[in-house]
Amino acid sequence: MEIVSIEKLRTEISEYGNPDTKIGRMRRDGYLYRIRRGLYIRDKNVLKEAVSGLVCGPSYVSFEDALSRHGLIPERVTECSCATFGKQRNTVYKNDLGYYSFTNIPLKAFPYGVELYKYGRFSWNMATPEKAVCDLLYTRKPLKNTQDLLGFLFEGMRIEEEDFRELDAEKMRFFAGLYDYRNLKLLGEALS
Repeated sequence: MEIVSIEKLRTEISEYGNPDTKIGRMRRDGYLYRIRRGLYIRDKNVLKEAVSGLVCGPSYVSFEDALSRHGLIPERVTECSCATFGKQRNTVYKNDLGYYSFTNIPLKAFPYGVELYKYGRFSWNMATPEKAVCDLLYTRKPLKNTQDLLGFLFEGMRIEEEDFRELDAEKMRFFAGLYDYRNLKLLGEALS
């Protein structure tokens, strides 16, 4: 699994009259896959998450994608959802591997609760289950009380109450304190 820049590709196929046309044909015929403008991969058999940081960075996999990968929600997620910070707006990108969404979270919360994962020659960052819950709650409309919050987690997101209780409450309280948002304050109360 090699990441290739547009410059390297143009050098490799310089004998063609129009290298960019050849690159387009290579993409169409399944020999090359675009990650983002000017950056390609030759093998499509790679986890979308493994190249998420190349699509937009700094970022880490979180929200429903991380919750699914950690086995907390039953649904299989098709979009790679990532947390980032300092961007003008939340963004969705589509490349040859699929869809990627990047959602801003506070800079204060960004560096905590993230672990490094590896897949072949690739590595990427993903939120711990506790951090993914906090990131998810940050993106939802403010809830009224702890009962609504727990209803959202257990019924809306279909997180098993038993699995939620197995999460590290101390870590989750710490992460929740890094966001200045009602849902995270309610989470802190629910965990007390």
